[in-house]
Amino acid sequence: MNEWNSDVEIQNTERPKGLLVLCILSWVNAGISIISGLINLIGGPLSEVKMREQKVEALSAVNELHDMGFNWLADNMEKIGYLTEVFNKNHFAVNALTLLFVFVGLAGTLLMYRGRKLGFHLYIVYNLLAISHVYIFLGPADVPSMLTVWSIAISGLFVYLYSRHLNWMK
Repeated sequence: MNEWNSDVEIQNTERPKGLLVLCILSWVNAGISIISGLINLIGGPLSEVKMREQKVEALSAVNELHDMGFNWLADNMEKIGYLTEVFNKNHFAVNALTLLFVFVGLAGTLLMYRGRKLGFHLYIVYNLLAISHVYIFLGPADVPSMLTVWSIAISGLFVYLYSRHLNWMK
């Protein structure tokens, strides 16, 4: 309880500016994710007509990419189309899990802001959950590789940048 209620009295030094910037960026991302997650939950899944329209547009783009010789990108676009379909079928579970994971990350950043190393570990858990939650609904072969690579790169960058401030945290 004390971790949440008191600003860190243990440290005699001022909070690092880099940590403050990282926390603000994380909070903006979490805020946007919470708002969009709530809108998605309230809005419900897409209708079959909307899904069909999206599928036709996506297949058109995939065919164009194949024609231009961008087979890797076309394959990823096909997987994104399938991912959209599966996520739409599991709409409420996907969005509820996403919101839950965002709150874990939010708690982690708040603890780090207050100077607690526990927040860093919670933030790592959040990133692992955020990267891997797609695998709950899809098999590894169906997940677009560019989605996984991008998620790992951004998560890894933020974990690394937060780790630079661990010496300030208790």
